[in-house]
Amino acid sequence: MVVQNHAIHGRGDTMKKLGGESGQTLVMVALSMAVLLGFAAFATDIGVMLHEKRLVQSATDSAAIASALALSQGTDPVTAGKTDAAANGFTNGATDSDGNTTTTVSIYSTPIDGHFAGQSGYTEAVITQQMPVFFMRIFGRDFMNVSAKAVATDKGVGACCLCTLKTTGTTMQFQGSFHTIAPLCPVMNESSDPCAANFKGGAGNLTSGGFSIVGGDCGQTGDSTPAAVTNALYTGDPLAGQLTPPPYSPIGSTNCPLTTSVGNSTSQTTIANPTGTVCYSSNGNIQLTNVTLSAGTYVFNNPSGTLVLSGNISGSGVTLYLLGGMNELSGTTLNLSAPLNTDTQTYAYNGILIYGAASDAPLSTAKLCPTGTANAGPGIIQLNLGNSSGNFSGEIYAPSSDMVFQDSGSDSNGPDLVTDMVIGTFCDETADINITSYAKTVNGGRFPKISLVE
Repeated sequence: MVVQNHAIHGRGDTMKKLGGESGQTLVMVALSMAVLLGFAAFATDIGVMLHEKRLVQSATDSAAIASALALSQGTDPVTAGKTDAAANGFTNGATDSDGNTTTTVSIYSTPIDGHFAGQSGYTEAVITQQMPVFFMRIFGRDFMNVSAKAVATDKGVGACCLCTLKTTGTTMQFQGSFHTIAPLCPVMNESSDPCAANFKGGAGNLTSGGFSIVGGDCGQTGDSTPAAVTNALYTGDPLAGQLTPPPYSPIGSTNCPLTTSVGNSTSQTTIANPTGTVCYSSNGNIQLTNVTLSAGTYVFNNPSGTLVLSGNISGSGVTLYLLGGMNELSGTTLNLSAPLNTDTQTYAYNGILIYGAASDAPLSTAKLCPTGTANAGPGIIQLNLGNSSGNFSGEIYAPSSDMVFQDSGSDSNGPDLVTDMVIGTFCDETADINITSYAKTVNGGRFPKISLVE
């Protein structure tokens, strides 16, 4: 009996111990649940915050780029940056239902913080967004601030030294013993054709800072150094919407009167135009021989003909506005430079040496890469005929034209081109040409690369 009593007494003590441990477990579970809920709240709200951070950073980058682009174009970078941010859903001074400010967008035309603080040519964007929290409210937090900063500049290298915009068919052709030397320049081809760039000669070479093609290349593709990157993304016209010239057409219109009656046999020795636009109209060709051009814009309104250049052609601060083709004859020396963005006098086409109207396209019967004076015509720009030479400084914007460099020469006496070309199509027909980026070399230019630097 004693043993039995002891046994019963032992079971009672065990039950008491188990009951006490069960209470402790409940307390530990409750405490653990609170910690787990806290972690869940933290993880959920932090996840939402990181998502919002990506959105804010993306909008800030875009606003900085927009403000840097405005800076390069001479418009207000602050307005441009805030307008861009608003378009992406972040409007400066936006409030919640209680009237509390939730969004702050600050754009600085010169950075106030960081590595580029105080440096001109750079812009800074800062966006701060107040976002509500969910689970964190149990810890007394109703919202968190998400902030992002970006700095952009227009001081980069031009987007392309050579861009062709036509989107179908072969739009670049390299033939024979051609040499297109552009070692620091990007080359871009926007055609989706499998043979967008055709290398027809095994004795030539294209040297560039990178060659991208929306479609593909064909022929002696090993002539390209580096090799082309095919199936690239379409980027479009880098000057789209930037230039809005008046329509100098038809002949004799009020904004382009028949100033001078010119034709194939007429030569101009000097054209004085220091302040305004001179307009030359013709139903045929216009020929300029041994011309010294004063600074200004020269409109050649001959949509059925060609501007023919011969002898010594020189001029500083000049823009040649083409409403027809251009043909440089054998032995011509061109020493031409475009108006600079830093000129005290304002010109409509700063940085542009040759402007081909968008309507200035080759005739539908014209073949790609026409050569020789007999094949010149509207929408065709022929340079380097018969070993021409000289210095050529300025950008070429002729989005519908066929640019043709023709005839052999040597890298030493061929034309030195400080340019960025945006054209319809491009052909090097056994010519030797050297291209240096105008946007990189000359202060300003129409084709700056807007880059994020912070």
